[in-house]
Amino acid sequence: MVRASFITDRIMRKLGLNGRSIIPMIGGFACAIPSIMATRSIKSRRERLATMLVVPLMSCSARLPVYVLLVSVAIPFAEFWGPFHAQTFVITAAYMSGIIVAILLAFVFRIFQRDAMPSEFILELPAYQRPRIQTVVHQAWLKCLSFLSEAGKVIVIISMILWFLSNFGPSESMKKAETEGVILAQLDPSHEGEIKSNLRLEASYAGHLGKAFEPLIEPLGYDWKTGIALITSFAAREVFVGTMGTLFQSSEDDESGIRQKMQAQINPKTGKPLYGLPYALSLIVFYAFALQCMSTMAVMKREIGSWNWPIALFFIYGLIAYLGAYITYQMALHLQ
Repeated sequence: MVRASFITDRIMRKLGLNGRSIIPMIGGFACAIPSIMATRSIKSRRERLATMLVVPLMSCSARLPVYVLLVSVAIPFAEFWGPFHAQTFVITAAYMSGIIVAILLAFVFRIFQRDAMPSEFILELPAYQRPRIQTVVHQAWLKCLSFLSEAGKVIVIISMILWFLSNFGPSESMKKAETEGVILAQLDPSHEGEIKSNLRLEASYAGHLGKAFEPLIEPLGYDWKTGIALITSFAAREVFVGTMGTLFQSSEDDESGIRQKMQAQINPKTGKPLYGLPYALSLIVFYAFALQCMSTMAVMKREIGSWNWPIALFFIYGLIAYLGAYITYQMALHLQ
């Protein structure tokens, strides 16, 4: 990785970054949290900040379950688009789109920081050695303690808020949900728990928020259930799959059950599948760009020392995600 930094330094400098930036950016495909913490090795504050800003655009592993579910719902496994397998093409395009937007934003950030002095790149190329297990374990332990003591506090607070919104709601709505749950459970006793959970979630504050957001997200092809999933997945993107499983009365581990029930939904206005190809492509684009991760925001706040940049990025990337999802949905509708 040190040699990769040395080789890519000239290219990264044209984008206003540093050769050391390549390591956090590659790590961002696994998780943005340790990657943002890894930017500490960058000496220049400007280049370190620029690297932190683009790392969340790398499609992390938490996005992959969402991508897999959406392409499996909307694209048949045997379908090809020319010489490319359709499902593989869509997921690859999602990864590449994040890289392209990251490069563009890094270049824009460089334009606004044109007067800043470029940093020096002094890096010793160490000899190849066998890794020492003790050093790896010690460094991992220190990073975990640092994360838990600083960012963990913020994550726990936000998680408690999301838990409260998902489990409590207006008394009248919750009582009505309990009554309907008892009646429906008698008709289908084998799914009693899932039915009651679904109704409680719909009647909760999170459910009301999802329905309140529905007019805002309807131009993207989303319904109120997707709105709830967008809210709950702020804790972690992969929660989207579990939330949709709860809403469709399916086990979180039973992805095929979620897929079949989503495929069976019909849009009453158009008579076409509600969760078809336009919906899937739009939501993939949204998740590819949106800063939909409270842990990333918490770590970024810890590293920068202020909420200004994390909050600003949340809205900037949210706007990019919304516009990208809207354009994708409208184009997909016309091409159907």
